[in-house]
Amino acid sequence: MPVSGGGIVTTGMPEPGRECPDGILLDINLPGRDGFATAAALPEACPSARIVLTSADVRHVAAEILQGCSADAFVPKEELATTDLGDLFRRAGT
Repeated sequence: MPVSGGGIVTTGMPEPGRECPDGILLDINLPGRDGFATAAALPEACPSARIVLTSADVRHVAAEILQGCSADAFVPKEELATTDLGDLFRRAGT
């Protein structure tokens, strides 16, 4: 899972005790992983991070599923290029 902080992109869950990013953009269709389960685990690793999910396949994304996995927002992949992610991350916490 890409985790970006301070302009640095890494993959994998943040290690306990390490500084967490303010926002995490997570593709829920991870190869070999359940993106919803990953999103549900993120608050424990990074409690203050805002989580925005994305996917090219929006057929299986329902509001109930998003609420159950601790996501702050969802943006279809086709809209990422035209979405102000900085503003979205700021608004996700309010």
